[in-house]
Amino acid sequence: MTITTIRHLGDGLEYLYVGRNTTEDTKLLSRMRTILISLCGGLMLVAGFLGYLFAGRAMIPITRAFKKLREFTADASHELRAPLTVMKASVEVVQEHEDLLPPFHREALRTAKAEVGRMAELVDHLLTLARSDAGMIELQREKVDAVQLVQESTRTMRAAASMNGVSVQVHDAPAGNAEALTAEASLIADRKRIKQLMIILIDNAIKYNVPGGTVELNVRADGNLVAIAVKDSGIGIAAEDLPNIFDRFYRADKSRDRSQGGTGLGLSIAQWIVSAHGGSMTVESELGVGSTFTVQLPTSA
Repeated sequence: MTITTIRHLGDGLEYLYVGRNTTEDTKLLSRMRTILISLCGGLMLVAGFLGYLFAGRAMIPITRAFKKLREFTADASHELRAPLTVMKASVEVVQEHEDLLPPFHREALRTAKAEVGRMAELVDHLLTLARSDAGMIELQREKVDAVQLVQESTRTMRAAASMNGVSVQVHDAPAGNAEALTAEASLIADRKRIKQLMIILIDNAIKYNVPGGTVELNVRADGNLVAIAVKDSGIGIAAEDLPNIFDRFYRADKSRDRSQGGTGLGLSIAQWIVSAHGGSMTVESELGVGSTFTVQLPTSA
């Protein structure tokens, strides 16, 4: 709108208002804005789709390479099991007559047997992880008594604990209430895998303990979960290492782990077993005091 003053002999007489209808212009600008917004949205969708498409194509060679590497690991591990079994059996046969050998040869024989055993353990762990990554492992679920399974695992590891000067104890229930807890602590789980999980945790608690140290296991029912805690009085884990202990081949104490024959894969397998059962695992540790690994598993599948 334009305002014009009408004057006569220098005096203002009145104002003249001149206006123009801009309705069509406003509508046109509104339509243009809508078109531009729609166009920008469409271009963003197209750009997103093209980015996804090209990224997917770029990942194809990487995915294929990773798949081949995973298959190679599984195949190689599987093929290595047979010769390692033969080597172990051969060493054991020779050991039956090791009293006829000089001391140096007997020591070499014991070293060879230990290394073959370590290699066999590594191969088994690699095969388990490769098959789990490929989704080739199916859990054979059944009703499992958690207390009984923990006790069986403890008995399996007592010889190793004794050799290391470590005592292992199971605190499964308050006095006089063992039967009630056993009923509550039943799981629908893969018995073989849960026992493997317990062996890994107990084995680590023994390896990283101190002479005269202890390993305590506690089983308790907690609602629809069964909690199993493995507590040791060992060397502990540094705070900066805790976030990485479940990573494959990670060693918090490389020199000690190697001397104990560790592969750096045990906790990775333990984590996979727990996750496959829909559970969780936490760890609390302090250097020079010890560590506590707590596994929580659902009572039903």
